[in-house]
Amino acid sequence: MIVYSTYTSSYELLPSQVGQSGRVRVRFHFHRFGLATVFQRRLLLHLRHGLLGADFFSFRIDTAALAQRFQYHLGRVKGLDEIEDRRDAVSFGASVTLSEAMPYLAALDRDLGELTRRFAGTQVRMAATVGGNIANGSPIGDLPPALIALGATLGLQRGERPRTLPLETYFLDYGKQDRAPGEFVRVVRIPKFNEGEHFRCYKISKRFDSDISAVMGAFKLRLDGTRIAGARIAFGGMAAIPKRARTTEKALIETYLDRPDTLDEAVEALAQDFSPIDDLRASAKYRLDAARALLRRALTEIGGTSTRKTRVVGFREAGDVASA
Repeated sequence: MIVYSTYTSSYELLPSQVGQSGRVRVRFHFHRFGLATVFQRRLLLHLRHGLLGADFFSFRIDTAALAQRFQYHLGRVKGLDEIEDRRDAVSFGASVTLSEAMPYLAALDRDLGELTRRFAGTQVRMAATVGGNIANGSPIGDLPPALIALGATLGLQRGERPRTLPLETYFLDYGKQDRAPGEFVRVVRIPKFNEGEHFRCYKISKRFDSDISAVMGAFKLRLDGTRIAGARIAFGGMAAIPKRARTTEKALIETYLDRPDTLDEAVEALAQDFSPIDDLRASAKYRLDAARALLRRALTEIGGTSTRKTRVVGFREAGDVASA
C-alpha cells in the first residue's frame, strides 16, 4: 500500500518574470509516501529522479522543452531516517535532516557542529537532509569536503541491491556522480576518531552566516608526537567537485608541527592539487590564497596554538572535544 496524495494548483507569471517566453503556467505538486514495504519492494524499483528533503514541492514549468516527470519524497519512509551511533562510527540515513544530525556531528568534533550551524537558518536545517547535501554533487556543498577528510563511506542502493564506496570516489566530474540510473544515496557512514587523530574544518563565505561557500577546507591529521604520520585534506570550491589534496597530503607526511619550515612545501603544493576558477563568489587567486591560509591555520591549531588566537568565533576551548 502506498500512502500517496497530490495537491495541484497553478498561477501565471508576468512576462517580465520570464523574459521573452510570455506567460508560463507553473504547477505545484505535493507527494507523500509511507510504509517501509514500499521502500523495500515497490517504490525503489521505479526511482529515476532522485530524493528530496522535507515535504516536497516541485515547481514544474510547462514548456515544450521540459519533459514531464515525477519526483519522489521519501522523508517518511522508515529506513532512510535512521541515525546509528556505534562505538566506531555514526551513520545517517539519507533523509536525516541537518537539524537532526547536528548534535551527532558536534559530538564527533566541535568544528563539525559549528559548520552545521552555519547551514542557512533553522528552518532550512529542519528541512535540508544529509543525503541531499551529498547526492546533488555540488562542488560547494559544505558537508562533502569534511566527510571526505574524515574518511566517510557512502551506501547506495538500486532496487534490492546495495553498494558501498568511499565518498571521495562518488564525485566524478561537475554534475556527474558514480550513481547508476535508479540508484540512490541511502546512508553515509562516518568513522570516529582513533588515538592521535585531529580534525579541523573551516568555511569561507562572503557573509559569515547563511551563505554559500567560496572555499571550504577540511583537515584530518594523524600525529606521532609532533610528527605528521597521516593526512587527509579535502576542499570544496576549489575544483569542479569536492576533492582531496593528495599532493599536499604526501608532502605533509614526515613533517613536524613544531618545525614550521618543514611545512612550507606542503602549503605550496596546494597549487598542484587545485586550479580554481574566478566566479561571483571569489577569484581564483583568492581561493588559492585562502586555501593555503586555512591549511596553515589547521597546522597551527593542531600544533597547540589556542583557537582564541586564530579565530573570532567557534572557539574549541569552550568545552572538551575528544579530537581537539
